[in-house]
Amino acid sequence: MCKVAIRPQACILDELQQHVLESKDIYGAAALYPKLVQYYGSNSNAVLMLERLFASRQRYRRILAAAQFTPLEVMSWLVRDNETLCLNKLAMNLATPLPILSKLMVRAPIERQLRLARHPTMSTELLARLPMQHPEIHHALCRNPNTGIAQLRQLAQNVSLVEAQCLALNPHADGELLINLWQRFDDPFLHANLATNGQLPASLRGLTLTSDSPLIRRKTAANPSLTKAQQHLLLADTQYTVRAAMVRYASIRSDHREVDEHHRVRRVYARCAGLDTATLAHLSKDRDAWVRRWVARNPSTGSVVLKALALDSEPQVRRGITRNDVTSLSLLEQLSQDRDAWVRAGVAYRSDISISIIERLSHDTSDDVLAGLASNLHCPQLLLQRLSQHTSADVRRAVINNSVTSSEILMNLVEDPYGFNRAQLCINPRLPERALWHLLDDPEAQVRFNVVTRLSGLE
Repeated sequence: MCKVAIRPQACILDELQQHVLESKDIYGAAALYPKLVQYYGSNSNAVLMLERLFASRQRYRRILAAAQFTPLEVMSWLVRDNETLCLNKLAMNLATPLPILSKLMVRAPIERQLRLARHPTMSTELLARLPMQHPEIHHALCRNPNTGIAQLRQLAQNVSLVEAQCLALNPHADGELLINLWQRFDDPFLHANLATNGQLPASLRGLTLTSDSPLIRRKTAANPSLTKAQQHLLLADTQYTVRAAMVRYASIRSDHREVDEHHRVRRVYARCAGLDTATLAHLSKDRDAWVRRWVARNPSTGSVVLKALALDSEPQVRRGITRNDVTSLSLLEQLSQDRDAWVRAGVAYRSDISISIIERLSHDTSDDVLAGLASNLHCPQLLLQRLSQHTSADVRRAVINNSVTSSEILMNLVEDPYGFNRAQLCINPRLPERALWHLLDDPEAQVRFNVVTRLSGLE
């Protein structure tokens, strides 16, 4: 083994390379590959040896092609390998970036073109190169939000009702296309989709506003091009679903929403920013618990109302107070002694609680409360040490993810029995390098990948 003092990075890379080759660990090899390309060059012997490992089994290549953590450099090699099933898996992988998708377009058979037509990262330019005459590709292009207006117009010449409903939602659709779809199909679901599109011409928007269908009027509420007069019209709609939708999207606030006859409208209204004190005070006494819950979480709610809600019979309302940034320390002190564990947990997650509150909650028996403390940036190291030995994997993971947890405590979690915890542990920058080497042979693939990624980046 090289001496670290001579060329630390070169020695680390060499040792990692030797390990992944001997263990035939394709996950570690995939993590190491980009660093070797950067350090030695793409034609170096070190890189070629990893490529031979990838090529040694068809199963290795297919695993890497389907994995969402596979690096760009490895994907580029997989494209050059030119194995059909492997390329198809890359075309289906949602993490495959645009440069690789572009390479997959070269001499692609219909089966792969169909996968590419469905891919959410495909660009407008690449989608325009796909054969629209193929029925399944035609359908996929209608659904893809990246399909451009020129191609949309061609697709619209021969579309089914289902495809037309997809075209109506496309952000690239223009007014001319939307009018064409409206006139060709007398379907309420299509018209509802059209109603949400900000490019819908004003003449058609007028029809959606006065439609007999509550669904169409409700969808119209989401249209970003509505005027204030049109918003007021929908806020006064006879259907509560329409009023609730408009309260959610409106740039104005209609008077007396707090006394709307339907609780679903009042629920949405209670979430709105900028409500005045009197309105929030009225809503805080609503018979519907969800309305009171949203008042408790509203940052405009004053201390008097929050104090009253702290005595609410519904635990989720009291929990809502703990999630409100304006809640006072004295109120958090009171809620830290709440009879419901979920309320106390809400307090435990707060970064602005006092040491005395932390001390009180440290004796709690609820895993939710202790997980909140374990993630708290003000949690003392002695308490983190105790929580790191807790039987709950959630509590231990909170310790692992806490940025103030000491290296010594993290070292004690190297053999955590839960694989996801170890995967999180090895990306914590406070975990010492010596612990990373210990995890190189971990049974979990994601752990080994994360370890090699960390170690190969050490300078």
